[in-house]
Amino acid sequence: MDQYIWCTIPKVQRLAIAFKSYQLIKYILKPGPETREKIPWWELLTSLQLSQQHPVAIDFFPWPEVRDRLIINHAYYLGKCDFFSCTQEYLFSNWPYGIRDCFVLDDQSTYRPSQAFIQHVNSLTNWSMCPAFFERYPEFIGIIPPASAAWEGTETWRA
Repeated sequence: MDQYIWCTIPKVQRLAIAFKSYQLIKYILKPGPETREKIPWWELLTSLQLSQQHPVAIDFFPWPEVRDRLIINHAYYLGKCDFFSCTQEYLFSNWPYGIRDCFVLDDQSTYRPSQAFIQHVNSLTNWSMCPAFFERYPEFIGIIPPASAAWEGTETWRA
């Protein structure tokens, strides 16, 4: 999936999205205290997610309020060809370092996500959308935080 959907975005952003998604998938497939403690509160499924059938892609949006809005209006948003491509292009994890800082080498010479990266990805305040997303979808202003314009054009944003 990563090679087809997220291939055009920077590696750090891809990694953040993949890691966040991996944690959620593990919890969905095997709910319990061990997997629950590894995902942040805002990744837990809302009551609407649990009670209404909806496209599974909605479950991977960081913001609970956005997920609920997408469930209620999924025919509208999924009917727009550019909604998910805009999301893909403009979702930003605000990681201020390079890709090498996302990993550590453990005692078995295996690369693992660094604790700093895990903490960063698990903080909802670090997820945002670039301002261009709001030009197309202004109804999300005030619900999704905008990425600082200072990030756009940086190596972290488009590297």
